[in-house]
Amino acid sequence: MLDIVKCNPFSLFPRVDFDRFFCGPSFTDSIAETKVKAPKVDVTEDECNFFIKAEVPGFNKDEVTLHVEDGRLSLKAEHKEEKEEKEENYHLRERRYGSFVRTFILPDDADGEKVAAQVKDGLLTITIPKREEVKPKRIEVAVH
Repeated sequence: MLDIVKCNPFSLFPRVDFDRFFCGPSFTDSIAETKVKAPKVDVTEDECNFFIKAEVPGFNKDEVTLHVEDGRLSLKAEHKEEKEEKEENYHLRERRYGSFVRTFILPDDADGEKVAAQVKDGLLTITIPKREEVKPKRIEVAVH
C-alpha cells in the first residue's frame, strides 16, 4: 500500500530574509505616523548620489516637506480637508484627508546639507549627494 506524503517544494530552498537583504544598515526606514497610506519608495544610488523616489499622487508640492536632522531624512505630506459652507449629500466619499511621515536613516557618506527634491506627475524624486571625500577617486599608476 502507498502512503501519500505532502511535499512543500519551497522547503528545498534556503530561507531568505528579504527585509534584511533589501534594507541593510543604511537607508533603514521607519513609518512614524500614518493617517494616509504611506507612499511606496525606491532607494537607489549611483557613483555620486543616493536617490529616493516616492509615490505622492494627489499631493501638491506645497503639501510635501522634507527635513534633515541628526542623520535622518523625514518626508511628510499632508492633505487638508476642504471645508465648504454648503452641505453636500455624499453617496460615497473615498478621497482621504490626513498626513503621513516617513523617516529614513541616511548612510554615513550622505551629505544631508545638499538634499534636493522635485515632484512631477505624482512622483517625488529626492537626490542626496555623497560627500566629496568618500566618492571613489581614480588613481593613475605610473609605469617606470
